[in-house]
Amino acid sequence: MGCFTKKNLNRLKDLVIRFEEKRKQWNDISYTEDEVWETADLLYMKEEGKVYQLYSRNLEQEIAYYLQGVDFQKDNLFIVFGMGNLALLQHLVDHMTDDSRILIIEPYAKVFKYCLNEKNLAPIFACNHVCLCVEDSLTEALQEELTFYMRMGWNNLIYNMHILMNPNYESKKQEIYEMVAHIRHKLFESIAVLGNCLEDAFNGFSHSYLNVDGLMTSNSIREIQGKYKGYPGIIVASGPSLEKNIGELSKANGKALIIACDASLDACKKYGVEVDAIASIERDEPTYTYYYKGKDFDSDLVALGPTVLWPKIMEEYKGKKIIMAKSNHGPEGFVNHFFENIEPNSLGMSCATLAFRAAMLAGCDPIILVGQDLAFTDDKKHSASTHVELEGDNDAQEHDGTMVEDIYGNMIKTDTVYNLFRIWFEERALEKSVKVIDATEGGAKIKGSEIITLKEAIDTYCTKEKPKKMYDYLSDVKVTPDQYQAKYREMIDGVTEEQKKIEGIRSKAMEHYFLLEELYDRLMEDPKEEELIQIVRRMERGNQIIADVEAETSLNTLFRPIIKQTITHVKALGNALTTENVLKNLKLQGNLMGMLMRSCDVCREEYQKMSDFLEGKLEA
Repeated sequence: MGCFTKKNLNRLKDLVIRFEEKRKQWNDISYTEDEVWETADLLYMKEEGKVYQLYSRNLEQEIAYYLQGVDFQKDNLFIVFGMGNLALLQHLVDHMTDDSRILIIEPYAKVFKYCLNEKNLAPIFACNHVCLCVEDSLTEALQEELTFYMRMGWNNLIYNMHILMNPNYESKKQEIYEMVAHIRHKLFESIAVLGNCLEDAFNGFSHSYLNVDGLMTSNSIREIQGKYKGYPGIIVASGPSLEKNIGELSKANGKALIIACDASLDACKKYGVEVDAIASIERDEPTYTYYYKGKDFDSDLVALGPTVLWPKIMEEYKGKKIIMAKSNHGPEGFVNHFFENIEPNSLGMSCATLAFRAAMLAGCDPIILVGQDLAFTDDKKHSASTHVELEGDNDAQEHDGTMVEDIYGNMIKTDTVYNLFRIWFEERALEKSVKVIDATEGGAKIKGSEIITLKEAIDTYCTKEKPKKMYDYLSDVKVTPDQYQAKYREMIDGVTEEQKKIEGIRSKAMEHYFLLEELYDRLMEDPKEEELIQIVRRMERGNQIIADVEAETSLNTLFRPIIKQTITHVKALGNALTTENVLKNLKLQGNLMGMLMRSCDVCREEYQKMSDFLEGKLEA
């Protein structure tokens, strides 16, 4: 242990996720004097027989080279590969804004250990906006850490990201490129999944309240929570590889919780697979037409779905059902909070991700994926025995250019949507709360999963009879006419309160919009610095309006995409006090306030439709 080790560890324990686990790993790192050493105040490293000098004698010149083009008046995200040059890191800490962030990734563990032992890192890590990862490649652990950091609002800085790499880390160039690509992808993905347009959001909202009777008669996911602990779950999707092994699946009957996606249920029936539940997530009419309308379902088959499911499905399905909420925020969350039996969960964006979440909550471990290609295996979009009728031509002739690694290490075609599904499964696998088995035997590689054949998976994990089918754990839900009537009235009263919130946001946005028009006229008169400061201070009222919107959990998801886009573009402008910058900021704020006003008008109309619908049910 070096003279600074204890002091440095005490500082890092509050900044590094899973610190105790990491500290044990760091204890195993060792280096010799001919691997990392200092001579004449210069730090050296020896790797594969080559000696690398980790910084130059002229540190000021080197730092200036690294940071050319960096505007320290902006809020920046610095991704720094290599921590040997502590002078560079200290310069960043000393000059960055309060809202900037630094992520240090050290690909050479021995260099990190030397710095931990021999250098005083406290001045650098005294700033809580500095994060540290010690990984030599894009490992599962690093992906998990990066996913955690991306959730800390870093996407606000996406246009101000700077990659700083030690020039002597050439031997790690490919690994570093992969890490950078992953970081960029996660940042853009975090923005892409913020939410849909208002029209789409309210489409789901209308389904939620149109499903009011179905929500009242739904069972709760809590009724099966943990009931299948010690038993595997099998999720049957409808990818092109399903034909390869679905013939094996009936061997798992009675020995696993089997959930079929709606498109794969008929294939399961054909091959004698005893399915516990059918999962649907789509909120459009074709799902109902092709997979539910006029179909006969086994009496003990449970339907799984979100609150936004196409209303005809919930209205006509005769068996038991478990409905879950995709979110506890926004208009959908507003409807959900009236129902104690509806649990909000991270359901993902596909039938298979919803089914996976249900299996997780039921306690299944491992969870085995079948037919989950998430790619165009053999240039096919899906299994020939599933939903050709719905999607038409099965050949993947149209392709948006997205490519991923398949389970054999080759590159394979996919599309943006399938890739988002893949990322969702990878995040579950990296959480390690459940073992993920990919028994698809084709398609995209899901990092963190164990890739084996379905036969191996069944032989290994499906070894004992499960106690009950899912249906048998669920109670018989009965709702009286008086209970229906009371719920309708409760929800109508809730709409009235929500309308008041909407009107409050609209009034604040309109007032600020008129203020911005006044300030615009002043900016056109080429104001002096003192006047600019006054204008900026008055514009700061917009920050409070944003905070007020975000505080309204029943509305914030509607406005989050435009708010996030506005913030990222404002961050890109920087903090320089110039008439040009202030004018651009003002225009961005004006656009946001205008959008808030127009969006509030749409919200009022949609909530009124909900109230009218419920009033109609009261009168019926």
